[in-house]
Parts: sequence; structure tokens; C-alpha cells
Amino acid sequence: MGKRPRAMVLVVLGSGVAAPFACSDGSVATDGGLDASPEATSDGPVVLPDAGADASSDADAAPRPEPSIQIYASGDTSCALSGTKLECWGANVDSIFGPDAGQGYNQPVTVVSGVSPASAALMIDHICALSGTDVYCWGRNFEHQLGPLATACATTDCMPTKINVSGTSQLTGNYYYTCALDNNQSIACWGVTDFGVLGSNAPDAASTATPVAVSVLSGVAEIGGGYYHVCARKAQDGSVWCWGSNARGYLGTSTSGGPNGTDTMAHPTPVQVTLPKPAVRLAVGPYVGCALHADGTVSCWGSNGFSPGTAQNGHDPLTSPPCAEGICDINAALVAGLTNVRELALGGWHSCAVLQDDTVECFGENIRGALGHDPHLDNEAGAQSAVLQPKPVTGLTNVAHVAAGNAHACAVTWDSKVYCWGNNNEGELGFPNDGGALGSFTPLQVQGL
Repeated sequence: MGKRPRAMVLVVLGSGVAAPFACSDGSVATDGGLDASPEATSDGPVVLPDAGADASSDADAAPRPEPSIQIYASGDTSCALSGTKLECWGANVDSIFGPDAGQGYNQPVTVVSGVSPASAALMIDHICALSGTDVYCWGRNFEHQLGPLATACATTDCMPTKINVSGTSQLTGNYYYTCALDNNQSIACWGVTDFGVLGSNAPDAASTATPVAVSVLSGVAEIGGGYYHVCARKAQDGSVWCWGSNARGYLGTSTSGGPNGTDTMAHPTPVQVTLPKPAVRLAVGPYVGCALHADGTVSCWGSNGFSPGTAQNGHDPLTSPPCAEGICDINAALVAGLTNVRELALGGWHSCAVLQDDTVECFGENIRGALGHDPHLDNEAGAQSAVLQPKPVTGLTNVAHVAAGNAHACAVTWDSKVYCWGNNNEGELGFPNDGGALGSFTPLQVQGL
């Protein structure tokens, strides 16, 4: 984007584990042998009040009890919330684990004290949590991404502090900014103003701790934050609206006569994504947006990486045209071969879906096994390669929810077990005896939760 330095692949917690362990079949998980993406950042996960709602299930079917654990993933960090206890593992960027914590952990550690969260949002350089009717944020605050703090803090290791916002139902964000959806279905954002990501006409390189209302949107059911863009789904008609940067087709529509209708200008006014059919759920990653439809199909738009591409938006990279930065698709199109979906998670360079049969399928770049299958079985054996056709995650069943980070993903099963797979260079798989392995395409169960 050129405006601010990208965070290194050191790290979030959107919507949301360590090295070889003995799998259920007695085998040992292996490293895909692939290098980490040089530019992968994280998907700022969305806190969804209806996470686990079945978009295409029988309305008469009784819902299953939710797992006792909620999961989050972003950047090179993973987190789990059990009751009101938040535990994280992986990279501790900007002291999001608390000011006294070290840089990284390969097993869960309790994150800060004094807060009893009911849900959380991991946003790489900071975390916000809902606790009753209150919102607490901590981590980095150089760009006022923690919001209107009750107690001032201007460092990278701010302790959990109550912020002066009320009636919040969902939180999302990414580097440098945070957005909140309130109980009146309206949105307010704070932090950096670059590319109009706050829905404000304020100049780039400015920042604000004062929530900025995205006034042209109302009746919003769900929000999601990318690297420098935000999207929202309206409840009444299932339309999706986005604002901020459109450098890689993030806004799902043409904003200029430049490459593929993209540009590097600020777009603070929300624009409507052209969807093939209404959305019942929304997922937003650092560079991609996806809509889940009532029939269980999925359509996606946004970045498809750089040549030769990653297929993270579910489209063939060879047909993705150039955009202002890399290659992308501004038009939301159905992901071929992906059906019966009930939940989505978008990572740095890969995407995953929970199906109605409680299995998980992923597509995109299979770096260090991020897609949950042996990278050597892909078309370009042993190399970073785009996987266009969604493939099942090896041996993973009974899944309730999934979350995705830079190049890893985690799933929680209906019986409240957590498994992670993919990149492990920061301990994001949460397995204590990793033996130095850099990744696992076989899901590893996180111990100690």
C-alpha cells in the first residue's frame, strides 16, 4: 500500500498450534517444506453474534449446543476463549499477550488479567473484548486504534483499558484501526484514517481516538475488517458494502478507469459489492472478501496475489487481470466446487470453509500446509502453488467453527477440542513439543486449554 510499513510475519489471535504430534492414525505431522509468504498479514477477525448459525439448514432442526471454546486466529497468533478466560499462543505482537509476556509461545498462555470477556477480536497489533456492556482494548496505541480510552496510553504495551463506547455488539479491525457495530445496527470506527478506512474524509497519515460514524450505512448485521478496508452486510436485503482502499479489488466494484477498475485512492464512502445473490454471512480477510449465500454457495472478490497468484479468492489466478497492486478480481464470483457451506474464514493467502457435514475445505496457497493437506500432492510438488479446487483438511471432522491467520488455521470441534495446522514458525499451532518443525499439514490438537 506504500503508506505505512507492513508488520512482519511475526505475529492475530474476525472470523479465528505447533509442530509434530502423533495423529489419530499414529502418523506424525510433517512440514510442507515451503517458505513463508513474504507479505502475508492477517485477517482481523470479526466477532459474530451468530457464529455457527447454519445458513442453509432446515429451519425446524434444533440447534446444537455451542462449544465451550471460541477460537480466533490472525497473523501468526491464535487464541481461545473458554468461559471468560482468554488464552493465546504464537507471536506476541506489540504485547497483546500483556506487557510482561515474551515474544512468542508454542502453547497457550493466559492473556492479561482483570477482564472477563464474553467475546474478543484479535487485530494483530491490538485486541478488543466485549465484557458485559463494556469494551476493553489493549496492545498498540500509536495510531489511537484502542479508541477513547478511559485511562490514557500511548505505547505498544497498553494494559486492558475500558473504552468509552456503549452498546457494542461486534468488533473488527486490522492494523492501526478498530470498528464497532452497535445495537442499533450502526457502525463507528477509530484509529488511522489512511485510504478512508474509517469512513471519513480525513487526510491520510492522520489518526483519531474519537469514533467516526459511518453515517450512510444503517441496518447492518455484520462487519469485517481487512488490511485497509472494511465491509458490512445489511440485514434486510443481504447486500454487502465496503469502503477504504481498492488497490486489490477489496471493494468488489470498479472505482476508476485504472487497471481492472482499481486505484490507490481513498474511498471513505461505502460502495455496494455486486453479488450474484444476497449474502447471509460475510467474511473479510486482509485482501479478500467473501459472501455466503442461502444455498450454501460462496462468492469472493479481491486480491489473488501476485503472479502467478494464490487462488485465495477462489478464482483461477491465470485469468485474474492486473490491478493497482498485483492481480485481483473486482467482481464477486462463485467459488467453483464449493457447496453446502455454513461458515467461512479468510487468512493471509488462503481461505477455509466449514461444510454442513462438519468437515473443512480450504483453497489458496498451501504454504507450509496451510490448506490442511500435503503440499507435495499439489500440481507443483514441493513448491508454493495455488490450489484452486477446495480440498478437505486431512482427517478433520466434527468441526463447529474455523479461524484463519497468515498461513495457518484453527478449528474447534463440537466437543470443544481445538486443532490447528499450517505455518508454525511462531508457535501458532500451540503444540509444546514441536521439535523445531515449521509447519504441519495435519491438524494438531492444542494442549492445555
